[in-house]
Amino acid sequence: MLSLIKRYIEKFILKSVQFFQNLKNKLEQKKYSRSDAEYSKPRRRYVSLLALLLSLFTLVLLLILFIHTNRKINRYHSELKDLIELGHKISNERIDKIQKQLFTLQVDFKAVLIKEQEENKEVLDKLQEEITKLLTELDDHQDTHEGHGETIEKIKKELVMLQMDIESFTGMERRESLFDRETIIDRKILEVYVPTQIETVGGLNLEMVLIEGGTFTMGCTPEQGDDCYGDERPAHEVTVSDFYIGKYEITQKQWRKVMGSDPSEAYFKGCDDCPVERVSWDEAQQFIRELNRMTRNNYRLPTEAEWEFAARGGNKSQGFKYAGSNNLNEVAWYDNNSGRRTHPVGQKKPNELGLYDMSGNAWEWCSDWYGRYTPQSKVNPQGPASGTHRIYRGGGYNSNEVRCRVTNRYLFAPEFSGTFFLGLRLALDKN
Repeated sequence: MLSLIKRYIEKFILKSVQFFQNLKNKLEQKKYSRSDAEYSKPRRRYVSLLALLLSLFTLVLLLILFIHTNRKINRYHSELKDLIELGHKISNERIDKIQKQLFTLQVDFKAVLIKEQEENKEVLDKLQEEITKLLTELDDHQDTHEGHGETIEKIKKELVMLQMDIESFTGMERRESLFDRETIIDRKILEVYVPTQIETVGGLNLEMVLIEGGTFTMGCTPEQGDDCYGDERPAHEVTVSDFYIGKYEITQKQWRKVMGSDPSEAYFKGCDDCPVERVSWDEAQQFIRELNRMTRNNYRLPTEAEWEFAARGGNKSQGFKYAGSNNLNEVAWYDNNSGRRTHPVGQKKPNELGLYDMSGNAWEWCSDWYGRYTPQSKVNPQGPASGTHRIYRGGGYNSNEVRCRVTNRYLFAPEFSGTFFLGLRLALDKN
């Protein structure tokens, strides 16, 4: 249809040009008795009228052509949009399926950990084969999953880490510190599986646990009894969004891998898996900036609200006074059992979310400036816009029971590092 209209327009213009050329030739050849002035005036009007009609006709044809073309473009655009939506739907469904496969592989491996290796060699080989297939698929179809790059990278990291765990376990090789076989087995017996993200860049083995957002009462709640301090009141409703938080406190080894050396004021040096301590808030920020440069990620300190929500057990909270229990000795290193020093992270019982040492061992910096509570409900509070002191939470190896409660708050100048007990735990936005 489009080519037919173009052909008609070309023919019309060609014939019009021929008509005016013939007319000009006749006027030059024919001699009229009337004078040029008498002849030319009506002739010019006739020519002008023809030119006007020609212009109008051309305009109508162009308008018809435009409408037809526009309809065709809209139809093509609609068809393309439908194809794109279909592609995204297929891509989303496939990524969801891969994530479910990853979860199944992790659960299968955790089941193997508590049995003898000889009985499970075939299972482990099958797990390795499945992981290799999934990694190959993700690499081969990277372009077809446009818009899911970050999710795919996280899945690949977890698959690689699981692959390393299986290889280490199959060879009966003891992995260093936190990840040796006995430690893994002990932990898996204690905890329910929680979604994790593992940062492997630079050998960090930084485990981040996904915390599903929710609403909770922040501050002095009934299980705290008479132990609350004044700045824990009034209790108020707070809502937080999904986020990741460190499964463990940052260790001395992880600090050195990022910063190159121990903190200048560190006291309990020589214990790779003990929490890094004697770190100022400003030094914690330097560590995070360097870590983000290495990993191209956006790690940060948790807000005070995020920290308390996670310490209480999030949406799985059982209303404990401390992080994971009403018996502090089960979950924390504190002044009655620590021997007045820090201990390797992850040795005590985790809380409801699988987080370790949120009570005791090392105090943990939060991102907020210190400020008094107000009774109003809040959504993702960030604390005051300015201040002189930053918040830290959780209690330490030298703290008594009151200070290790999940609602207890303390404050320090951000540049100050002159205490033995200040460390950090990382957070990360879900998206």
